[in-house]
Amino acid sequence: MLTVVLSAALTVIDFGGQGAQWHGNKYVQECRPQADGLSVRYEGVDPWIYGPSSTFPLDPAAKRMRLTLLADSEEADSVRLYYHPEKKEYNEEMAVTLLPESERPGAYSAIIPPISGTIWCRFDPPGGAKGSLLFKKLLAEPIVPIATPSFETPQWHELSPQSLTVQAGEWRLTHDPKRWNAFTLTYRGKKLAEAAGEETWIANVNGKPQKLTFVTTSVSPLLVPVDGTNVMVKGGISAVAELKDAQGVMWRTSRYFKTTERGDLVIGQSVVVSADRELLHLPLITLFCGRGTFGEHKTQALLPGCEYLADEPSSNELEIHGANANRHLVPRYKLCYPLVGLAVDGVWFSVEQRTSMLPTSPIFDSPDRLFRSGGHLLGFWVPAADDKIRFDGEADVYGGITLKKDIVYMSEMILSSGEGDTVVPMMQGYVARNGLPNLPKTDGGFDGAIRLMAEGWLDSCCREGTKWRHASGSSNFQPRIAEEVPLYLLWLAAHTKDVALRERLEKTAGETIATFDPEWQADRRISHISSPANLLLYGNLEQRIRRAANGVRHVAQRAASGAIPYTPSKTDYSAGSGTNIFNGFTAMQMGGMTEDVTLTGDEGAISAYLAVLDKMLGRYRNEVPRGAQPWEMPLHTPDILASAHLIRAYLTGYWLTRDRKYLDEANYWAWTGMSMVYLTPPAEGEIGVYSTIGVMGSTGWTSPCWVGRPVQWCGLVYGAALFRLASAYDDENKLRWRQVAQGIQLTGLQMSYPRGDLLNRTGLLPDSVDPVRQLRYAPDINPGTVQAMLGEALGTTPLYTICPVGKGSLVHALGSVEEGASDANTISFRVTPWSKHPSRVIVTRVEKPEWVSDHPSFQYLPEARVLLLTVDHPQRIRIRLGKEK
Repeated sequence: MLTVVLSAALTVIDFGGQGAQWHGNKYVQECRPQADGLSVRYEGVDPWIYGPSSTFPLDPAAKRMRLTLLADSEEADSVRLYYHPEKKEYNEEMAVTLLPESERPGAYSAIIPPISGTIWCRFDPPGGAKGSLLFKKLLAEPIVPIATPSFETPQWHELSPQSLTVQAGEWRLTHDPKRWNAFTLTYRGKKLAEAAGEETWIANVNGKPQKLTFVTTSVSPLLVPVDGTNVMVKGGISAVAELKDAQGVMWRTSRYFKTTERGDLVIGQSVVVSADRELLHLPLITLFCGRGTFGEHKTQALLPGCEYLADEPSSNELEIHGANANRHLVPRYKLCYPLVGLAVDGVWFSVEQRTSMLPTSPIFDSPDRLFRSGGHLLGFWVPAADDKIRFDGEADVYGGITLKKDIVYMSEMILSSGEGDTVVPMMQGYVARNGLPNLPKTDGGFDGAIRLMAEGWLDSCCREGTKWRHASGSSNFQPRIAEEVPLYLLWLAAHTKDVALRERLEKTAGETIATFDPEWQADRRISHISSPANLLLYGNLEQRIRRAANGVRHVAQRAASGAIPYTPSKTDYSAGSGTNIFNGFTAMQMGGMTEDVTLTGDEGAISAYLAVLDKMLGRYRNEVPRGAQPWEMPLHTPDILASAHLIRAYLTGYWLTRDRKYLDEANYWAWTGMSMVYLTPPAEGEIGVYSTIGVMGSTGWTSPCWVGRPVQWCGLVYGAALFRLASAYDDENKLRWRQVAQGIQLTGLQMSYPRGDLLNRTGLLPDSVDPVRQLRYAPDINPGTVQAMLGEALGTTPLYTICPVGKGSLVHALGSVEEGASDANTISFRVTPWSKHPSRVIVTRVEKPEWVSDHPSFQYLPEARVLLLTVDHPQRIRIRLGKEK
């Protein structure tokens, strides 16, 4: 790889020469100058050091700057650098995380926009831990691009009447017989996309960028063999072109266009060169969609993990401000799977990168402002954006990739289209073609997972006596009463084979329960996945049920229009979006109501809940999931938590009514969440597929940017909703949603800190991970979010089950529930509890029963129309209902 640098790396800070001028905040125990640098020891949630100004170099041609911190540390996996031309005016918009270089020990680096002149710097070692750093030097290296592709508006030409065609279902590809890259795609006779004919190929010739010259082109029918014979028949289109550089080296490229049995179109391309050459730019495929037809309009568009759009511009600043908003050409690790497409006027269209021997990135601009074509830009280009050759979002090229003489470099793309008002059918098509990735493997299997969770609860830095933090590594989370923790401890005790560990778990659970006020009713949880499960074993279950109907009515009144408007507090996270109504915010605010309505048989409250759902159906149908993290995120941001809350809301409606419209809507929102699940590995390393992007945006529009940075706790909430949704099906939906949920769950285990962690984080879930460097970032979350659905993921007795039975009744139990044969007068189900202690079972929407098999005594709450039973072993339960008054 060749990288051209116009200015050498310069030392802008020499800590050995100015160490006495640097100081630390209260979390820095030592900030001591020594001969070879500045020795810093730190411990606490937010350490930093600050010092004098520095002079950064000026290079007018530079479009990027590489910063490199030379420092020695055994603990620091990153250093946050704030830089600003005004002293102490530090902010997230002028900050970067310096990460270790794998090829250069003791070097932490990052790429930033160019800065120059007098700059003040602040360095933040990792918070929430303790460690030391020996700061030596900060180097600044202005860098300039070698080449920039042309973005001239294409010259459009009508295709020849003799053009060749390939038919795939109701859409057709038509290729000009004499020109390379001149073809159109039509669906039902309407032009959907086209390739313009002009392509810019750039190579490095004698150290200079040079555009290659197209010499010859031929387009002809593609001959393919008939299965089992030597007969060759027309099976598509073949296009071949030759190019030449200034030294006479020949480049040969060919494409084939053919259809699949599914009705998709395959485009394969090969590139071969007659001598070793460094390639600087190759547009594998560049498509312009909508020119002269639907234009810059669209219904939705998708770049999985990066952009999920309604009819609005891509790379906008509604979710991200600054350089990170540019998502024209994104690195591979930011892409959940290699697909890009849009939906418009009842039709969707996608381009998928199936295989490639060359590193590619999607090119995406909707509408197209790069070429100004009057439509939308979709495609895949070489080289990929990788923060070395091309930088995130930029088409400029800073280096090249070497093509070896006579090696045939192949790639294959799939073009798909069909009917649909959203990008959901596009994602469905991707999964249908490729399947789901294999489930990740976890260390130690079932027993290893149990011990990991147990050590997280018992021995990690989240625990203080009989209280636990939501997360460690942040001053925002102090130890507190955590009502669900004893339930988690007892489930682990019931599943471990280690007698000593079981005794510790049970002892800690008992001591913790003894500190609880017996009148509390499930309001003091510290994990992300909510349920009333702990009340089935301890706590005031009866009072919780009695107040459920009023809880439903209260929220239903607020949401009577199908929306709960967002009201800003200190920061208005709806700014710029033009509305204060967001589907994810509404569903999140309804979370308590959604739980309450499953705990009551009050028909008035249930009707109020369903009325809200019906209003939501009309208001939010076919929308992008947004706005479920109002504490830090711009509410316009696509959000996997929004998908999760909406699945849960509509699935509850289905349980209560068995009306398919609610199940279909829950299924739609499940698919929206698949826009943020990694179905291909983002990078090499154990942590990969089934990682989840929490939001396609940045905290407070600036930093951190969460695109390409999985936040698995958000995905685990979504996965929990998928486990519940899977139980509503008996077809491929059940298998698919269960596998996705399992994959997310097992990836959560992978991400959790392993046993023996030196900073006492064993069993905790990092808030986020860097998939490229396989690094974990604080704050580190208690094990509850991972453990909540661990039974379902590992194929053992679940912690808690909610199951619809009869005509709209719901059963809540610790363990598993299987519905039996019910009729108008009888409800039947089987309960398999995991607890050796008696636990309660809730049955809702029933009149006082005449009898309950194996339960001569029971408790009935007439005002709630709820039956409470007690079980201590697996059993079949039959309830003979009384007559309704």
